[in-house]
Amino acid sequence: MATALSIQDAIESNFRVLFDANVLIDGYSQRSGGPVRDLIVRINPGQRFLTELVACEFLAPGVVPMQERKAREDWRKEMGIKYFEAISPHYIGSYVSLLSISRARGGPVDLSLTAHSIASGHKVVIATRDGDDFCWHGGVFVIREFLPDAACR
Repeated sequence: MATALSIQDAIESNFRVLFDANVLIDGYSQRSGGPVRDLIVRINPGQRFLTELVACEFLAPGVVPMQERKAREDWRKEMGIKYFEAISPHYIGSYVSLLSISRARGGPVDLSLTAHSIASGHKVVIATRDGDDFCWHGGVFVIREFLPDAACR
């Protein structure tokens, strides 16, 4: 089972926080305030990240109209959420090993976030609303406050 950290512990430990697309979409839809957006704002801007695969889900080229994609990208920049570039040399090995685990959950993007958390040596924590896709692995760190009740507990 994943380790569920408090948002305060993640901040104080200076973890890099990787946002899942569901958190970004919820935060974006709550631009003027709401529980998910407020949680994002609590995290220091220097700790807020997304991966290129999460960006693809968030911006959804071919699905979301160009004007909406631009608005989402502008919001991401205003929120100080940067692209994650500190990729561990162990990332690919972690990702490939996850593919062979029978209890693995989630799609390619979720497995990618899981691999980043594992490969980072516990310096990356995931902010997601979908605990089922992450809580199955004991080497993953997630932020408790983003999860629905009873996930990863």
